[in-house]
Amino acid sequence: MKKIYLALSLVVVIAVGIGCSHDDPAAPESASPIGGDLAKANPHGLRPDGYYSMFFTEETGSYSEFSLIDPHDGEADFVWRLQFPLGGDGENSFGWTPFGFAFDVDGTMYMTQNIIAFDPAEVRSQFARVDSETGEVFSYDPIVDFNTSGGDIDACGNFYVCGFQVDALGYIWGNDSLWQVDKMTGEFTEIGPTGHTNWMDLAFDRDGTLWGTFDNELYVIDTETGASSFVTEIHGVPDAGEPHFMEVMSIAFDKHDQLLGTGLTVYFDHPEGSPVMSIDVTTGEATLLGYSQTVLANHGGDIMPNRVKIAHRESDGSYSCQWIGMRALEAHLAHGDYVPGSAGHDCDCP
Repeated sequence: MKKIYLALSLVVVIAVGIGCSHDDPAAPESASPIGGDLAKANPHGLRPDGYYSMFFTEETGSYSEFSLIDPHDGEADFVWRLQFPLGGDGENSFGWTPFGFAFDVDGTMYMTQNIIAFDPAEVRSQFARVDSETGEVFSYDPIVDFNTSGGDIDACGNFYVCGFQVDALGYIWGNDSLWQVDKMTGEFTEIGPTGHTNWMDLAFDRDGTLWGTFDNELYVIDTETGASSFVTEIHGVPDAGEPHFMEVMSIAFDKHDQLLGTGLTVYFDHPEGSPVMSIDVTTGEATLLGYSQTVLANHGGDIMPNRVKIAHRESDGSYSCQWIGMRALEAHLAHGDYVPGSAGHDCDCP
């Protein structure tokens, strides 16, 4: 399989639909510990429904810059550069690089970051939260000794990621398992083997189904067992053959449950930049929407959710489940409402 060189990053996507009980849940033990960064402070104008992506920068040697993609024409506007420690802890490593990010149910950004290395004994991966105001990356203590792909977060606030290895490159070392990561502790829990190691991105659809892509193919992944099932090849990716070898590197479902994707060539050499596409999940047909001409090496990305399911505090102190627009979340959090992933009842979320 032909992959990009030096550093890869993946992304995954968030779902916006799941059942909700109408029973009054118990009050939470505490306010949401997830963060709610974008609901509380949004100096960069990040917006619900925005399709955001990481892209490669030669200065840092990783996918550390962040852009907003216009799905109508593919143009990408720079937003910020992620602020995280660079440099590895061994002679044969490339240093920390993010392999994708995901928006949580409240808009907070999470990601995995990796040390990729020619010596497999030096590889690392760990979970991190991104500050929406500064782009600063806050790493969690647990570190695993394998590389991970980009992850995604479901409508209940659960973060999933795959072990990631690309044999042809020789500096990305992982496994074929699906993992769940605890957002409070950063601990990795193995779910089971997917049967593949070179996932490029993951995305949840509106129904809560986890999708994955690699080699311009679409799969669904069982979040209970990790098993993956082939769905379709992705047809119509521009310049998928020689000389550019364009491959879908990120996928995300928008508010209409339409799958969007971006592509990247093996050699970062496409004259028009990264293509932005809509993809039919039934037929695999990709429709070109435009090129992100200002961002040549566009890779991992996600679409911020436009709705969030909350436990709403009623006047009598009880709680009920409601869907609200993301722009209204700040006022609801101030009112004492909370989102899935918080302590306490989570509106039918496990």
